[in-house]
Formats: sequence, C-alpha cells, structure tokens
Amino acid sequence: SKTQNIALIDTQNKFAITQLTIKGGAQPSFSPDGKKIYYISYDESELGEIYSIEIETKIVSRITNDQFMDFSPSLSP
Repeated sequence: SKTQNIALIDTQNKFAITQLTIKGGAQPSFSPDGKKIYYISYDESELGEIYSIEIETKIVSRITNDQFMDFSPSLSP
C-alpha cells in the first residue's frame, strides 16, 4: 500500500514541491505562526500519533504517545 505524506507547494515559484514527511503524514494543520505543521502518522502506532515538523529545519517531534486513536490535530493561538 502507498503511504500518504505531506508536501508544500510553492505557488509563487513555478509550483515547486517540497516533500516534508517520508514516514507518513495526514491531516496537516499549520501552527498559528506558520513555522510548523502538526499531523498524524501511523508509522509508530496503528492508532496514529500526532507529530510536528518545523518547516524550515524539517525537525520532526512526536507530540503524543498513547493507546488512543489520535486524529485531526488543530492549534489555536
């Protein structure tokens, strides 16, 4: 099966595509400051865990680590 990943498309630069995730990513949500994207990945858990990725550095951080189904991350300032 194919794994969903997250990519950014630069609409100002000939629609250049930058793939951000390689181990899966779905349901992306930008941080209020636009510097991170929060998303779900099933790479380490079949129930899904929430991760963040810093857009500039591509540093990934796992946010949740639980036995619950995690989905639809959203942030508020």
